[in-house]
Formats: sequence, C-alpha cells, structure tokens
Amino acid sequence: MKKRLKNKNYIIGLIMFIITLIFSFFAYKGVFFLHKQEEIFKIYENPLIPIGFSFYIWIFIYIFSTLFLLLPFIKKLSMTNEEIYYEKLMPLFIFWNMANGIFSVMTNNNYPMPALIGIMVYALILITLIKTIDQNKDFSKKYKFLVSFPTGIHGGWVILSVFTSIMLVFSQNKSLENKFFALIISLILLILASAMVLFVFKENKNFGLIIGFLWGIFGIIIKQNPWSNFSKANNIIFIGASILFIFVGIFSVYIFKYFKEK
Repeated sequence: MKKRLKNKNYIIGLIMFIITLIFSFFAYKGVFFLHKQEEIFKIYENPLIPIGFSFYIWIFIYIFSTLFLLLPFIKKLSMTNEEIYYEKLMPLFIFWNMANGIFSVMTNNNYPMPALIGIMVYALILITLIKTIDQNKDFSKKYKFLVSFPTGIHGGWVILSVFTSIMLVFSQNKSLENKFFALIISLILLILASAMVLFVFKENKNFGLIIGFLWGIFGIIIKQNPWSNFSKANNIIFIGASILFIFVGIFSVYIFKYFKEK
C-alpha cells in the first residue's frame, strides 16, 4: 500500500479525479458556474443532444474510473503490469481528468468554442488511452472488465459528445435557425461521428467504444422519435440516426470478425 501511495502519478491521478467529481457535481447543480448543464442544453437546443436519461452513463464512467484507481488494491499487479499502470496509463488518466475539468468549466460558463476544443482534446486523450491499453495485450485481457471495456465505453460516449459540442457552436452562431441547414449539418455530423468511432474501433477492437457510442445515438433516436415532445424533433433525423445505429452495430461486428490482428 505504501508503494502505491508514494507513486507520484498515482497521487496526482487521485487528486485530479477527486477534483473532477467535485467539478461534475458543481456543474450539475450550477454551483460556481453561470449555468447548470441542462440549462446550457436548453439555451443551445439542437438535434444532436441526446435525451436526458442517456447522461446517466456518467455514473457508470465515474464508478469504473474509481475502480481503475482502486485496481492496485483489488488485484495484485505483476511488475510488468505495475509499469503499464503507473507509467503509461496513469498519466493519461490524469490528462483526461484535466480535459474533463476544462470542458466542464467552459461549457457551464457559456463558452461553446473553448468547450469544443476541450472535449476534442479529451477525446484524443481517451483514444490514446484505449490504444495504449490495447497495445498491452496481457494487461488488456486480464483487466478487460475493470479497465479495457469501461474505458472503451467512456471513449465512445465522448467521441459522440465532440459532435454534439460542434452543434453547440453552430447554435451559438444562430446557424441552426435555418431548419434545412440544421437538418443537413446534423446528418453530416452523425455520419462523421459514426465513421470516427468505427475507425478507432478498427484500430483497437474494444467493443466498449461501440456500446458507449450507440448509447448516445440511442438517446438521440428516443429524443427525435415522432411521438417526442421535443420542439426540434425531426423524422428525417430520427430515421437517419436509426439507420446509423443499425449500421454501426452491424459493421462493428464485421470489423471484429474480418480485421482481427494475425
């Protein structure tokens, strides 16, 4: 235990995660921020914001991030896995927490463009984390359900969130007041998001990526369905998101089956 608590990366990671949890709570409640997160979504209401309950995925993300921090206490790590955990994964854990904090501060203080930059960096850090885990096959398989799969879910959700944030920027500039433009840009961004998550999945074969991404798409489908009371519900976006949901699910299985590493 002493060795774990003396590791510099571990201590910084623990502190950063505690700060992330505090910031997330403040963002949810609107404490020390100009707006609550739900207020920002109402101000910049657009077709790519998933339905409210889909954001409960953050509970899952934070629970498994806690388990990631507790991994050395839950499992006895070999010397090789200790090096991977403390020297390769923990720095990336620290960086995504920093990016998360920047994104929360910028979003809830009504700065969509800096928030977009923050979440783009956030996504890149998570993709690097997923890649690093995948490159260390023994570690990845041994801690599949404690580290690999949950990190993939986190990454898949944040990848979609990048494109939601792009829509917030368009909303700020009043670009989405033109309904035809809003429809076209929504479909284009959904296609680009699907292509991006499939590309990352092809390189890393972490099904958590697909689960996290499809959960976000499912939230959009529910919000856009013909019986929704959402003011910007659109049947074309509903159909497009549904088609992409099915396509990403099927094509990810194809990728997993036919593009396995030899």
